[in-house]
Amino acid sequence: FFFQAEDGIRDIGVTGVQTCALPIFFRGKYNVEGGVELIQGYFSKKEGFDLTICCPDLPSKFVKKLNVKYLESFLSDDELSDLYRNTDVAVGQVGGSERVKRSIAHKIFEYGLFGIPTICLEESATKEVFDDEAFIYVDGKSLQANLDTIFASSVETRKMLKIKSQKVREQYLEKCSEIAIAKRFTQIIENLEAPDRARRG
Repeated sequence: FFFQAEDGIRDIGVTGVQTCALPIFFRGKYNVEGGVELIQGYFSKKEGFDLTICCPDLPSKFVKKLNVKYLESFLSDDELSDLYRNTDVAVGQVGGSERVKRSIAHKIFEYGLFGIPTICLEESATKEVFDDEAFIYVDGKSLQANLDTIFASSVETRKMLKIKSQKVREQYLEKCSEIAIAKRFTQIIENLEAPDRARRG
């Protein structure tokens, strides 16, 4: 399917053309938890998606696809910001490993800042920050079937992504913004100092 350009998933409309593919972005290292092959294997075979893979260490054995854009060099802050502003869905670590269950990639916070709904594994530690209302969680053992369901209808997908984008922003500001972190840090310091204040009477 194709996404109507004038609809603008995150209210950043693409003009001048009748239709546009849904921009999907992966940024990460080439490793087990990243799952680059899984991501490319799914989205490169589907119409209606514009996949960009930002991976600086793709091995020579990796088979590239003509309909996928690859960014393998260092990106400046401005270049990265432009990419984020023109991305409607990001893909997190979907390869599956024990590390995914106990760590959160720093990129997740960048996606949160830009309000980008992100596809992550159900068991990911990312849920500690962004819940099901904001991110898209999938079962690693049924990844393709899950994605088929999520992207079955372009109309419903547009609606879902607009809602999730707003939720991502809300949850980022609530939990990850400088103000939220400063407030939490202050609370921790106050709790640590409370016993001393009690002893001093």
